[in-house]
Amino acid sequence: MAHTTPAGQPSSSDGFCADPPIGDGEERDWNQFLLRSRLGSFQQFSLWAKVKAREGWTPYRSVFRSEGRVIGGYQWLERRKRVGRIAYVSKGPVLEEETEDQVSAALDDLVRKARERRLVALVLQPPDLSSVGERALGRRGFVVEDLMGVITTTLVVDLTGGMEQVEAGIRRSTRVEIRQSRQRGATVRLGGVADAARFFELMSATCVRQGVSPNPSSAEAVRDILETFGSMGCVRLTFAECEGQSVAGVLSLLVGSKIYIWKKGWNGQHARLYPNALLYQECLEWGCAQGYREVDFMGLDRRVADAMLGGEALGSEVLRSRDQFHLGFGGKPRRLPSSYLWIANPVVRFALGGLLARPWGRRVLKRMA
Repeated sequence: MAHTTPAGQPSSSDGFCADPPIGDGEERDWNQFLLRSRLGSFQQFSLWAKVKAREGWTPYRSVFRSEGRVIGGYQWLERRKRVGRIAYVSKGPVLEEETEDQVSAALDDLVRKARERRLVALVLQPPDLSSVGERALGRRGFVVEDLMGVITTTLVVDLTGGMEQVEAGIRRSTRVEIRQSRQRGATVRLGGVADAARFFELMSATCVRQGVSPNPSSAEAVRDILETFGSMGCVRLTFAECEGQSVAGVLSLLVGSKIYIWKKGWNGQHARLYPNALLYQECLEWGCAQGYREVDFMGLDRRVADAMLGGEALGSEVLRSRDQFHLGFGGKPRRLPSSYLWIANPVVRFALGGLLARPWGRRVLKRMA
């Protein structure tokens, strides 16, 4: 189990969540399968389903077995809206091997279950490293959509080479900020459930500056995340302390060999002490020490990712973006699978495909979504 320990303190952790196994029976088997799979992610984890259930979503899971052994499956979250029951499969289905037969069986099962549960619509995004794409999904009535704001590019730092290799990729100006942060007295402390309200304040301050609504939407929701994932050692909350105050925080989810920097917050104070740079550096150091393989920054502007992957120079308008801070840590961009939409009604599905093919139609649908 990945334990939450203060920076610089040794841990007996091997860096991998789920020892002892999470859950009982099928839940335990499913979680263990996800932890073994390169396609597993926290969105398919049973802990995530428990958190979302308390927000009004109904979880549903379909697990595939061969000779009693789990070889794949998916978890979706469904909810009743004015138009009827909708569901979202985030980072699924997860399969042991994405052979044509396994992919076909999984997608056919997905559509069949969607009809059985009388869903009117289903949104699906395959796992990050999945090869399941438009061809297989299109044959079953799925169409590519970008109405829901699903993240399709991210930035990942590889930890397998150790901290020395990680630091070699960090931008010189970022290394200067980290050094100055420490010299000027900023420190990192480990947080817990009692700090949920403080973290929500910091996260909300960041959301105000960015002009978005906070998600999770309340201190109680943050507390739920900390309690649920914390019960199995799969969450880590850290704060940057400046002159005795917690001015910035990072909430990371720990699943398998991966650290997800899921949420962060900063109240804008003590900018010259570079609290955010210190927090990210500490996360990378801790991850290397605990044996994690990578850190996912959970998002990167698509234009930035495409430019970097295409070997193009980043223009000044991109470097002024909020991605500039993340890029300072030397991560590599990763394209993620597109998001797909399935509509139960074939007439509506046909009309939707036509609207999505037209710019004005996409604008109308995005406002509706």
